[in-house]
Amino acid sequence: MERADVVIRLPQPGQERARIGVVLAGGRSPLRVRWEDDGSEEDVVLDNQHKLAARGSLRYEWLLDSAAVGAKIRSDPAGAIIRSIEDGLERDSRGHQELLRTYGIDLVVANAAWKDAVRRIAKRDDIRMDRKKRYIWEPPVSPVERVEQPEHVAVPDAEPERSATLEAASEPEPEAQPEPEPASLAVAAADPQPTVSAVSGEAGPRVQGDGGMPEAADLMRQAAQAPLRIGVVLGRYSDRELGDLFGDLPDDQRARAAALLFPVPRQLPELDRLGSEGATLVADALLHAAAEELEAAAGDADAEVRTAAVWLLRRLTAAEVLTTAAIGPLGRVIRAVTAGVEPMDLEAAARMLAKLISLAKPAEGGMVPVDVVADAVSALPLRPGSGRVAVVAAAARLWPDRIADAIWWRGASLKDVVDCADGGLGGVTRLGAVGERVIRPLVNAELAGATTRRALSRLLGLPAEFARQLPGDAVAGMFRRIGRNDPIVGGWLDTLSDIERADALRREVDEVRTAAETAVARAEAAALEAAELRSRSDRLEEMLRSEHDEAVGLRSAQERQIRIDVVRALADLAAEVEELAADRTGPGVLADRVRAMVAANGLEPIGAAGADAPFDPALHKPIAGRPAPGTQVTIIRPGYRWRAHDDVVLMSKAQVLGQ
Repeated sequence: MERADVVIRLPQPGQERARIGVVLAGGRSPLRVRWEDDGSEEDVVLDNQHKLAARGSLRYEWLLDSAAVGAKIRSDPAGAIIRSIEDGLERDSRGHQELLRTYGIDLVVANAAWKDAVRRIAKRDDIRMDRKKRYIWEPPVSPVERVEQPEHVAVPDAEPERSATLEAASEPEPEAQPEPEPASLAVAAADPQPTVSAVSGEAGPRVQGDGGMPEAADLMRQAAQAPLRIGVVLGRYSDRELGDLFGDLPDDQRARAAALLFPVPRQLPELDRLGSEGATLVADALLHAAAEELEAAAGDADAEVRTAAVWLLRRLTAAEVLTTAAIGPLGRVIRAVTAGVEPMDLEAAARMLAKLISLAKPAEGGMVPVDVVADAVSALPLRPGSGRVAVVAAAARLWPDRIADAIWWRGASLKDVVDCADGGLGGVTRLGAVGERVIRPLVNAELAGATTRRALSRLLGLPAEFARQLPGDAVAGMFRRIGRNDPIVGGWLDTLSDIERADALRREVDEVRTAAETAVARAEAAALEAAELRSRSDRLEEMLRSEHDEAVGLRSAQERQIRIDVVRALADLAAEVEELAADRTGPGVLADRVRAMVAANGLEPIGAAGADAPFDPALHKPIAGRPAPGTQVTIIRPGYRWRAHDDVVLMSKAQVLGQ
């Protein structure tokens, strides 16, 4: 059977133990839970304090007692991986190793544990790898699950295949009782009347021809067609007679025979002695056969059979042996007996139905007759904490697109739904579809029928998700309708009308005042911005004028300094020449002194007068003709280059004459 998800509230400082809450509704956080210790309900957000786990899983045990379970995990980490796969965690190799890390296992140990787990998995047939390389556990299929579910049961003419489900699980073992021939087995299974006179209404079942007690094996076969009627008949025997009937069976067969006693409509100590193992094996099929039996009666089932059905539901739900495959049959049985029993007798069955729905996966939900389940619980009262509320909350999670169908809410008043909004259906009534298709019609119907001040107050005090479905014009009409006959409401209406007009004028004045204030604020802001821009423009203009004047003055000073430097160099040269001329110095000495002065000022001669050099248009200027580059020319007058740091300036080209 699938494990139920529960929320565990970890113990806080000063608390001795964790709290466990059963998830009632909600596919995502927050979840609606019922705490098991005090029965209170609460919307819980999953966080560091609240953890979601499957009941009975390794994570569940670890959250409740991390010290003890952590020690077990550390002693056998590979076993923890296998346990996690069996818990239904579909992860790949990396995912399972990371899971061990959350339990406090370091990386090296986790890697070694995975290798050990792979060796163990290779020896098992119930663990496989899917296409995404995730490990999937497929539990062994029981004999009941292998047999196809019966489609229809009719009493007394039943098909052999239909009786095979219960018979396969409850048939005595071959070594304890010889298996009948196929032909006789088919007859016994298909036509119970030759051996059991239950349908004819006699005092009890009789073995054909001997007038004594029936055989247990015959009863187990016939229970496949009429388990409720067999239960009614067995209920007419005393505990001693039932003990004689099942007392000679081996222990394993007596346990299976216990399934026959589940529908017996009275207190039955004999059932406790036999145990519930038989019902565990055939519970789903037993319930399915009971549903077929009730539906085959088409409403003509007598009170005894209906009572037997209630006792069957009571015992199966108390034993908690049903699986999610029993959702449909359980709903069918509840629907078939609601007209003849008290609603309180079906509360436990409805809660079991809610539990199975909460355990079902989406794929399983698609195979369940939703209308049958809804019809089954619609006859039960809708009140806070009831079984019907639990079913509706669970159904909202499994069938969210169907929960707004009218059949789920049949017979419920607006007051019922409002009361249940705080009693288990808070997450459901807040759904948009439920608000539009369920709450709005109920609100409109209540609104249309409201004729008193009390009804008016009740509607105005509805919770938010209900009040928002109240149309404004209809509420105003309700005030006017009630105010015609109720002076108090009429006075409210007149006052509200005056207040509304005054409020309208006040709102209009406020809007105009606000618009004017906004315009003034915008104008002031624009004026400030314009003044700022003007000031900024003036500052920029002044800075530009100052920088221009400074640049002009600097450039004039630089030009004057350059002229001074040039004239000073020329004056020095003239003075040097005059001095040498006065001393009657020869031309060679004069030329050397001039060259020295030139070199001292960074001038570099290009060639020497009278020297030959290859023609270079970049350095030479021909006096006549156009010599080709590279041809030999004679330098008539040298040129000069000026070197200042890394900069070289051509002052004059050397004048040349071609040869």
